[in-house]
Amino acid sequence: MPERESARDRLLTAASQLFHDVGVQAAGVDALIAAAGVAKATFYRHFPSEDDLVVAWLRDPRTRWFERIRAQAEERSTTPDDRIPRLFEAVADWLDEGNYRGCPYLNSSVEITDATHPARQVITDYLQEIEDHLTGLAADAGHRDPRRFGAELQTLLAGSIALGVARRIGSPALLARDVALTMLTGAPPA
Repeated sequence: MPERESARDRLLTAASQLFHDVGVQAAGVDALIAAAGVAKATFYRHFPSEDDLVVAWLRDPRTRWFERIRAQAEERSTTPDDRIPRLFEAVADWLDEGNYRGCPYLNSSVEITDATHPARQVITDYLQEIEDHLTGLAADAGHRDPRRFGAELQTLLAGSIALGVARRIGSPALLARDVALTMLTGAPPA
């Protein structure tokens, strides 16, 4: 018989669903408590405030989507310079799954406008991790300015995710892949 999730895990699971469905600002403590099936005292024992839950959710491995995409791209690629297009293809597949509402970090950054909110640093750090990984891919592919190209790849990635969510299709990520290849090689793909 499977073990029941801890109260903390149930709260993180509820947060993941509610934050996905309505956003971090609209999901109130009462809704989170009801969805997790815990008492209010239990909520506050694990998370002194809703802001603390938002930070824990952003740090939770289930929220860190890029690791899954990166692993898929690495499985599919055959050479270092092949990892860039495979990354965009993995994003396209992810978007095509249909219930994706965007990057939790970008979505949260739009909702959380207070520069002193504790989630702001978590968001900034995660987006920097992604840019650093993309910079590494650019260096492995032999780009002459990997730092700049990594930032450009992240811009293409974020834009393709936003359009993919808006249109409910993965093809913007495939177009971004083609642009990335053009930028990398200087010639449009066949």
